[in-house]
Amino acid sequence: MHLGTSLKTVCDEFTHLVLMQSEGFKCQSTVARQILLQDIKNFKKLTESRWNIEVVALANKDLQEKKWSKPLLMPLVSDIKKFREETLDIANNCIQLLYNNQDNRNTYKELVNCILALLIVFNRRRIGDVQFLKLKDYERDKKTDFTDFECILTNSEKMLTKKYKRVVNGGKGSRAVVILAPENIQGFITVLLENRGKYIASDNEYIFAIPGSKIKWGKGDVAIRTLAEKN
Repeated sequence: MHLGTSLKTVCDEFTHLVLMQSEGFKCQSTVARQILLQDIKNFKKLTESRWNIEVVALANKDLQEKKWSKPLLMPLVSDIKKFREETLDIANNCIQLLYNNQDNRNTYKELVNCILALLIVFNRRRIGDVQFLKLKDYERDKKTDFTDFECILTNSEKMLTKKYKRVVNGGKGSRAVVILAPENIQGFITVLLENRGKYIASDNEYIFAIPGSKIKWGKGDVAIRTLAEKN
């Protein structure tokens, strides 16, 4: 939908490169350069005047029709509960293999996917808020001093402050995002970090790194989709 803006930016950049006679954009003569600049100008003018009418309007109409004609399937509470229980079972199996030194790259990858998916589901956060979690942010111990209002907390609330690890991560727009890790997931991450050196390069700063992946972090949507298909 925003391709028209990108095309206009490309036209401006193209014009700049031609005028500066940058490598790969040099014309054989002044006349050829003027013709090329005029072609760029005409294309940009057409984009500004006709893009919204001839492209965006039709594309938006098509998107809206597909949106209401296709029902949105939402998972039920029972589905989420089953997904969580099955994922916990898979994670525990991976932990057992790691304890028995029977692990391999697939074991480590599966454990990463389980922890990532469980944290996303538990915190109900955007995928990016969790998948980009870095080692330094997780290991940084940030505890809130609540002594001033401890007296108004219930026993269950006091217990929660001790049972959950509070991690502050950078989210969308560089805003601070709080991620809570229950005790069982903390245990999974501890085992993950203990075995990290066998599969992940030391210069990778992301907790959810996948062995053999071209990117430095694991993708939350891929993790959830893979586990959902497996379950």
